[in-house]
Amino acid sequence: MSDKKNLILNTALADLRHVTEETLSAYRQVKINAAAVFTTPRVQELCARYGCSIDAAILLSLPEDAPFAQHNGTFTLTPGTPFAPGTALQVNGTLIIQPGCENIVENASALLVNGKVLCPASMAALVQSKARVNGSVMPYPDEAIVLSGSVTLDKVFLLRVKPGATYFVSGKIKATTPGLPLHELSDKQVRLTAHGAIMLEAYLPDLLPVLPDDASLTVVPDGWAYQDGDFPLTAEKAQALGGRVFVNGDLLVPDAQALAACTALEVTGTAYVPQALASAFYAVCPHYGDLVLYTGYLLREEPTFTLTESFLLEHPEGVALCEAGMLSIQPDVNPDLLKERVTLLHGCGCVSATDRQKAVLLPVSQDIGAWVEPETVSEEENPHAVVINAATYQL
Repeated sequence: MSDKKNLILNTALADLRHVTEETLSAYRQVKINAAAVFTTPRVQELCARYGCSIDAAILLSLPEDAPFAQHNGTFTLTPGTPFAPGTALQVNGTLIIQPGCENIVENASALLVNGKVLCPASMAALVQSKARVNGSVMPYPDEAIVLSGSVTLDKVFLLRVKPGATYFVSGKIKATTPGLPLHELSDKQVRLTAHGAIMLEAYLPDLLPVLPDDASLTVVPDGWAYQDGDFPLTAEKAQALGGRVFVNGDLLVPDAQALAACTALEVTGTAYVPQALASAFYAVCPHYGDLVLYTGYLLREEPTFTLTESFLLEHPEGVALCEAGMLSIQPDVNPDLLKERVTLLHGCGCVSATDRQKAVLLPVSQDIGAWVEPETVSEEENPHAVVINAATYQL
């Protein structure tokens, strides 16, 4: 039997353009899992001959000598950006394209974006035909000043604003600080373009004239305190904020005292509330984006988490597991213990569990992306394979 191993490559981008026959022949089998793969006609012939397995969302054939550039975060393409014709560009985040970049976009061999593309409206058709975007393309008025992400209107913004200018905001416009002279925007003939805005009720007369008619508005009632992002509610915080709280994000309710200190609540995101406090929550919060009722210990937003027997035994009150990216149930955890202690699985991207474990967890599961067998996610432990996990990889 051949002592060659399998090669398993897990990556966001696999550049195979320079792969050689010597490399492929060194393995019994080559399996590539990638979001995007760069190849050439020569490489495609080699891969076919050696039976390479390629699972990719995007497969691009590019010249072997085509330059490749990668950027994470926000990258702005300007008419003066050094960009050789035939370049393949990948952006993981936000790509901002300024007016006058038509030739750069046209001459690129590939534009790959995992995120958002902000481009002039006059270039929208070109960008949509040229780019591979795992996200959204957001056209903006050609004459606009582009502001990526959400923008908070404050004294500094009002001092820096340019008379007669149009500002395009890719996120939301926030006007939640009391006492600002926002009438100055209309006085200076400024336009704000955004899909959504969050504002105090008192600012409606000042902001409506400078916003698009189709902008989605979230209005914070007069006399309410505004909180941004995840908000763990406590009795002390509720009292300090005057009892009426508007939460733009998720709300975490730990106990009855926290709710008792509130006279009114509004939540744009998800409210995480103990099951026993459901009635008290409904009484003060008639408007919310989503509601997760749970019992026991709440664990949420862990990128990866392994559920063990010892963890379950530490929480006799039960555990609720929410929004884990990758949740692995250790194979030796007794299904009876899972049935007794796991009260909720909610919003997890992928759950690794045996068939018996899955059977007892399904009744308490909501919005699970995928269930997989433990062997599927432990393939890298295969002693007969070389496993490579990387963001990008050139073979």
